[in-house]
Amino acid sequence: MKSQIITTRSGETLALHQAADGSWCCPACGSPELGQAPYSENGAASFEMCSCGFEFGFDDDPGASAQALPSVVENLERWRSGVIAKYRSSEAKFTELRAQLASIGVTNV
Repeated sequence: MKSQIITTRSGETLALHQAADGSWCCPACGSPELGQAPYSENGAASFEMCSCGFEFGFDDDPGASAQALPSVVENLERWRSGVIAKYRSSEAKFTELRAQLASIGVTNV
């Protein structure tokens, strides 16, 4: 797993993770399924959508979504909380989600 630190357009530092097969991990749920980095080195969003439903450039942009917060990191954490709540009732899915999140450094699940 390779990591890349970028600065979002809101000025926040965010670690992005790339799996060995070249796919990018969703910073909300950890799924290694994205064809491109969710954010470029200059912080621009990819507008790709993860299977967890998070669309980079929409769900993290208050100008695009009325539900988005000004902070990209807070949007990712809020979305992650929803995904955790959704899968908590299924032991198999929750175990898989925890492993995905651990691979991107999120262990407080």
